[in-house]
Amino acid sequence: MIVNIFTDGSVIGYKKYARGGIGAVIDYNDRRIDTVKISEPFFNYPITAPRTEFYAIIRSLIVLLNDSNLLKRIKIVNIYSDNNNVQMTMNEWIHAWRNRGWKKYDGSEPENLDLIQYLDFIRNLFAKKRKEVNFYFVKGHRNRPKLDHRSAEYKIWDGNRIADLLAKKGTNMAIKYFKFNI
Repeated sequence: MIVNIFTDGSVIGYKKYARGGIGAVIDYNDRRIDTVKISEPFFNYPITAPRTEFYAIIRSLIVLLNDSNLLKRIKIVNIYSDNNNVQMTMNEWIHAWRNRGWKKYDGSEPENLDLIQYLDFIRNLFAKKRKEVNFYFVKGHRNRPKLDHRSAEYKIWDGNRIADLLAKKGTNMAIKYFKFNI
């Protein structure tokens, strides 16, 4: 079984005033019948767009890991994010960083290392279970494609669109929390 995960993060504000949310669509088949949707506020400071993106992926993969019956049937997990930094980190940069003791070429620590290491740990859990996890960049915030709704490109666009809406909903939850609790 192939599972497609569409993730997005949303941030409003800056630094200590930032409010964030995550959104994800976990699609167990191509018909969008068996899906799980995640929409949550994000409170792990600093709140930035890349951090919300990484965390949306982490939360989605944890959902899969916690369903042992589903996990047995999964062979491949495809993750689609509209943040190119995510796929570049997980497909290219992470290998060199790990080999250098989690340092970039200039000796500095990569940004968001806590979440990158967490995601790498989870990806390794999938690998130990002989499950493939792939990361893909998808252009976000595009107009609806003029394609058959059954086409792969349309499904990727639609998954990203829904994840974006869920992330914004998560951000609104964070805004409401701070509005009434601080």
